[in-house]
Amino acid sequence: MREILGDQAGTLRRLFRQRPPTVCTVFSTGAGWADHTMRLARRLARRSGPVLVVDEAVSSQTLPEAAGAGRTADLLSALGSTERAIRLLVALPGGVSYLNVKAAALALPLLDEMRRERLLRSFQTLLRPFETALVHAGRGDAADASAFLTSAPSAVVLAELSADGVREALGRAQDATLHGRSRLGVVTAGGRDAAEAEAFVRELQGIWWRKLSLRVAGWSRLETLDARAWQAMTGEDGGMAKSPGWPSGAVGTKAGTKSW
Repeated sequence: MREILGDQAGTLRRLFRQRPPTVCTVFSTGAGWADHTMRLARRLARRSGPVLVVDEAVSSQTLPEAAGAGRTADLLSALGSTERAIRLLVALPGGVSYLNVKAAALALPLLDEMRRERLLRSFQTLLRPFETALVHAGRGDAADASAFLTSAPSAVVLAELSADGVREALGRAQDATLHGRSRLGVVTAGGRDAAEAEAFVRELQGIWWRKLSLRVAGWSRLETLDARAWQAMTGEDGGMAKSPGWPSGAVGTKAGTKSW
């Protein structure tokens, strides 16, 4: 089983490094986690081109379920044909499409080699039209996440400015270190203004460094995120290579004093 898991992870890592699309894992936090994820997708679509939300969510509700809708068809049903797989994409307003991979993520280690290869080929076909793919972790514990979630070159925490947000951001950061990441981007959601968001990130950065030696790759407010800021926090090594010290242009090296 360990060899199968390593093989599928290696295949997905190679696939995710073929651009476009730029692939990034998104850990959403806070009570508004599902809404924050879709806002992020729409904002990136407006600034960088079509976005595909790949909903792994093995440990939580899927995004449609969180919004009170039923779960959509899953990538796992693509074992029939590529034509059928293309119909699995759900087109949403604002240049965003949605793909449910929850069942596929759970089933992938159990498939024989032929069906596993066919499933990943179908997935590759689905990725091609997009500039950005966001592999969404849901809100649950991501420590036992699938290869879909752990194989993306980079990752960001979509951190709600709330007590729940900062606690969950620490949990997601702990998961990320288990997956071998040494840095995460941060996109804040909510808050009164940029000053409050910066204070939040300062505190978060201090906590991550003290507890996990994890760096903040860069940050932006969701409300002002643009293509340049997104590229700065998700480009190149994506946090998978260990590197000591603080990133250049870091927000700060000490925890803030604000109580969330």
